[in-house]
Order: sequence, then C-alpha cells, then structure tokens
Amino acid sequence: MPERRKWIDIGIGAGVVAVIIVVVVVILVLRSGGSESSGTSITVERVVNRVDTDRPRQDGGQPPNFLSARVGQELIPETAF
Repeated sequence: MPERRKWIDIGIGAGVVAVIIVVVVVILVLRSGGSESSGTSITVERVVNRVDTDRPRQDGGQPPNFLSARVGQELIPETAF
C-alpha cells in the first residue's frame, strides 16, 4: 500500500505543477494580448466628407490637436476612449 500511495502523491504533485504552468501561460498570453507589439497598423485609404484626427502631443495634458486627415496617413491604434 505505501508504494501505491507514493505513486498517487507523485501523480497529484505532477497535476498541481501542470495546473500552475497552465495558469502562468494563460496569464502571460492575456497580458501580452493587449500590448502594442501586435503589429496593428491603421492607414487612411479614403476620406469621405470631413475627417479630423487627433495628432499626438508631447504632454497628455494639452487639449486635443485635431487636424484634417489625409490619404496615406498612418494612425495610432487606441484601445480606450
């Protein structure tokens, strides 16, 4: 019986380690999923009517700097409004 208990303990330990590894991998994938390194790019292909874009500013405290969009302009993806 002690030999069987040893194998049960080894199996439980391996299961716990596997669960911990899976949880860590899931956390790392979810954290990196929102990163800007995903290679997302936005380019203006056509302008219909009047389209203004908010240009980047040095200090986030400044008021918006909206200028007319132009074809071929690269835009920065924003996840929060």
